[in-house]
Amino acid sequence: MIDLSSIGSFVEHNGQNLNTRIYILPLGGMALNKINIIDGKAPGQAGEILIERSSDTIKHFDIGEKFSVFGNELEVVGIAQNPMMISKNGDVDFIDMRPLDLIIYVDTNFASELLSNFPLIDAIPVTDIYILSYHANNHEPFTKGYKKSVQSAVEELKSDLKSFFNDEMGYERTYHFLTLNENKSTAILEFYCDRVDIICAIFPLFFIAVAALVVLTTMSRMIEEERPLLGCFKTLGYTDGQIVFKYVFLVFICCLIASIAGSLAGVWILPTVIYNAFAQLFYNPEMVKSFSYLGGILASLAMFITVEAVTLSVCLKELKGQPAEILRPKAPKAGKKIALEKVRFFWNRLPFRYKSTFRNMFRYVNHYVMTAVSVAGSTALVFAGFALLDMTKNPAQNVGNLASAFYMISLVIILFALLLTAFVVYNLTNMNIGERKREIATLKVLGYLDNEVTGYIYREIFLMALTGIIIGIPLGCLLVHFVFNFIDFGSLSYVRWYSYLITPALVMIFIGIVDLILKPKIDAISMTSSLSSIE
Repeated sequence: MIDLSSIGSFVEHNGQNLNTRIYILPLGGMALNKINIIDGKAPGQAGEILIERSSDTIKHFDIGEKFSVFGNELEVVGIAQNPMMISKNGDVDFIDMRPLDLIIYVDTNFASELLSNFPLIDAIPVTDIYILSYHANNHEPFTKGYKKSVQSAVEELKSDLKSFFNDEMGYERTYHFLTLNENKSTAILEFYCDRVDIICAIFPLFFIAVAALVVLTTMSRMIEEERPLLGCFKTLGYTDGQIVFKYVFLVFICCLIASIAGSLAGVWILPTVIYNAFAQLFYNPEMVKSFSYLGGILASLAMFITVEAVTLSVCLKELKGQPAEILRPKAPKAGKKIALEKVRFFWNRLPFRYKSTFRNMFRYVNHYVMTAVSVAGSTALVFAGFALLDMTKNPAQNVGNLASAFYMISLVIILFALLLTAFVVYNLTNMNIGERKREIATLKVLGYLDNEVTGYIYREIFLMALTGIIIGIPLGCLLVHFVFNFIDFGSLSYVRWYSYLITPALVMIFIGIVDLILKPKIDAISMTSSLSSIE
C-alpha cells in the first residue's frame, strides 16, 4: 500500500485546494482491512476513484463529482468505508496535523495515470504493509490478551527484520509498527470507554447504597410492626430459627426477583443509551447485547448480603424476651425537650404547629436520619448528573465531541436519581403514616381539618428532606470532584450556577408529587377504627 499524505496543494475541487490523503491499494484483492464500498461501485478504469465517507472534518462529496489530482481529472464512482477509520472525528495529516478534507482511494491497476504528473514518481515507495498475527486472532480485540499477543508479535518482527537487514543487506533500517494502540480511531474509542467505564462503576455504587438503605428501613419497620405476630409464633412453639427463616426467605425471594428484573432491564436500557451516545462519535457496527454475569452476580450479592444481615439482626433483636412481652406493641416514644428549645428568641416566636413538628422530628430520630441520608444520597446523584451535563456544554472540555457520549448518560443518571428520590420518600412517608395512624386519628378527634393534619405530617417530611438536600449538595460536589479526578476530565468550576438551584428544586418537586399521591391515604384514616384498643 502507498500512502500519500498532506498533498492538498495537488488536489483541487471547484478551484479550492483540499488537504488530502491518497491511498493506492489493490482494492479488488485486499485480504486485511478491506475497503468496503457503501455506495456506488468499485473503480473499473483509469480516472475513477473512491473517497472516504464524510465525517466531522472530512467534507461531503457526491458520486460523480470530479477532482483535479496532479493535473489529472479523476471522478468519484463510490463512497468507501475504511475499517481503520471508525471515528467521526475524521483524521489529520502527518506533517502539520491539520484536519483532512478528503481521503482518496486509487486502485493500483489504475495508479499510473494518477502518478504520471507527480514530481517524485520515481521515489515513491510502498509505505505500509498489513501483517496478520494468527496468535492475536485467538483473543478478542481490545482485551489484555490481544494486546499482549500483538506486542509479542511486534517484538518478534523487530528482531527478524533487524537480523535480515544487518546480515543480508549490510545496513539497518527503522520501522514503525502501528497497532490498534496507534490507530487514532481506536485511541479515541479507548479514551472514551475508559472514562465511561469509571462513571459506570462509581454511580451504581451510590445507587446501590441508597437503594439498600431503603430496603433496610422497610424490613426494619415491617418486622417492628409485626411484633405481635412474632410473639404469636413463639407462643405456638415455633423456634427463633423458624421465625427468622420466614423473613430471611421473604427477603431472599424479593431480592432474587428484583435482581433478575434489574439485571435484564440494565442489559436492555443502559447499553442502548450508551451505544446511541457513542453512535454520535463513531460509525458503530450493529449492537450485540450480552449479559455480564459477573457484574450482575456481584451487584446482587452486595444487596443480598446487606439486606439479609440487617433482616437477621432486626429479627433476633425483636425476638428477645418472653412471648407475652413480644405480643404487646412497643409503647410510643415519649415527647421530650429538644436542643432547639434552648434558643429562646427563636423558639418562643414559633407557632405551636412548628414546635410540634420539630419535636416529632427528633422524637423519631431513626426516621429523621433515614430520610435525610436517603434524600442526601439521591440529591448528590442528581447534582452529579447535572455536573456531567454542564461539562458536556463547556467548549473547553468538549474534546472530540465527548459531550455526545456523556449527554445521554447524564440524563439517565438524573432521571433515575429523581425516581429513586421519589421512591425513597414514598416508602418512608408511607411507613410513617402507617406507624402514626392513632396519632393522626387523635388529631382528627381534636378537630384538626384534613389539610391541617396533612400539613402536620408533611411539614416534618419537608424539613427532613431539606436537611438531606443541604447535605446532598456538598456530597454531590465531593462525588463530582471524585469522578472528574478519576476520569482526568472536567472540573467543578465548569458546573453552572443554576445547577445548584435546579437540583434541590427538582428534588422538592418530586417529593411534592409523592406527597400528593399519599394525601388520600391520610384523609382516609378513620378516627374510630384507629383509636380502638389494640390490647
